[in-house]
Amino acid sequence: MSIALLACAIAAIGQQASGSDTVAWPRKVESMVQRHLQRDHGKLWGVRLDTIPLFLGIGNRVFTGVDPQTPGFASIGDGWWSGPLPGGIVISNTALSWANRRWAMMRLPLPEDPLE
Repeated sequence: MSIALLACAIAAIGQQASGSDTVAWPRKVESMVQRHLQRDHGKLWGVRLDTIPLFLGIGNRVFTGVDPQTPGFASIGDGWWSGPLPGGIVISNTALSWANRRWAMMRLPLPEDPLE
């Protein structure tokens, strides 16, 4: 699957999320991302991206794929933690150094247009 198609799929999941789904959809995103990155084996970027933890942000809420060991974050099950957006961080689609880790940060929901 191309990165553009993957982005569209993630956007669709993010846009379907509302209310009680807010906790469930980060797990769906992670599953899809990990599956496709494992298939890629680092060919696209020359690095295995499936080993980098996810930092997903929507509004003032953050979902992380590993325990950030930061006050205000709590486990929501299945290896996910949630907490408030840390001060000084602007959610964007980039890499992030925070809580003694390097994260793959995504602002959700993603645009419907994969080129965006």
